Amino acid sequence: MPKTTFAVCRRVHDRRFLLRPDEKLTALVTWLFATLAPLFGLELNALTVMSSHFHAVVTVEDQRISDFFRDFDSFLAKAVNVLRRARRGIVWAPGELGIVECKTVEAEIFEIAYAIVNPVAAGLVWEPKDWPGLSIQVEDLGRRVLEGVRPGFFFDARFWERDASLAVTLPPRMLAELGEEVSRRRIAAEVKRQVAEAHADIKARGYRVLGRVAARNVSPYKRAKTWETFGVIHPNFATGPGCVVERIEAAIELKTFRTEYRACWRRYQAGERDVVFPYGTMLMRVRHGVRVADPP
Repeated sequence: MPKTTFAVCRRVHDRRFLLRPDEKLTALVTWLFATLAPLFGLELNALTVMSSHFHAVVTVEDQRISDFFRDFDSFLAKAVNVLRRARRGIVWAPGELGIVECKTVEAEIFEIAYAIVNPVAAGLVWEPKDWPGLSIQVEDLGRRVLEGVRPGFFFDARFWERDASLAVTLPPRMLAELGEEVSRRRIAAEVKRQVAEAHADIKARGYRVLGRVAARNVSPYKRAKTWETFGVIHPNFATGPGCVVERIEAAIELKTFRTEYRACWRRYQAGERDVVFPYGTMLMRVRHGVRVADPP
């Protein structure tokens, strides 16, 4: 499929603070993301690295989202184990990679704002700009260039480039429908709304905001203690607040695709090799070279 925008969340196993936002971790993530993204045609729209997880909004060609995060998560996990001297066990929580396709501009606005506001919503800082770790702010969208230098550990200088850079962009659909300035204003307004909502929640719960210094110095071996619901269903797509019609249409589209895909897969398993899979099929096309229908 053509360029598609996704909201991504990856959680650390047991909610440990292995991604504590100190200078070395921030430098590592910045360089690694900027190094790998061009290899997969990936554009960065938003990124916030929390202590126990990260949020990203990215746009990628040909649905190569899983390929990118396979490599990014793998190299990051190995490097984090070296950095934290925690070489036993796993880094990422199994089954907790969330990849959500943004179906509308409203969804893109909401997800970018959500990534920006996450440190505030978690009660760690009072304003998004106060977060000491890697966090792309509204004023960075379409303007900032992430620049990183290869860390002095784990990555062999013989195989990895020393410098890497990556421009922060706005999603192409958003640019086409709203333009750069309007897009930035709409996102800023949504950030303001979500921050106000987070402030109200913090006050209602009586939370004490941690602060940037304490967040940067927390032990990476401790775990988050706040209550979190487990076993919830992870969504496949998002349409944004209030987009009921679009959500129904997206659900029907996904259900139709899965029904058609399953029927084609059963025929392929039975020995038919001239089956034409529905538009959007990726893995069978990449691994087995099956035929795929033209765009509708």
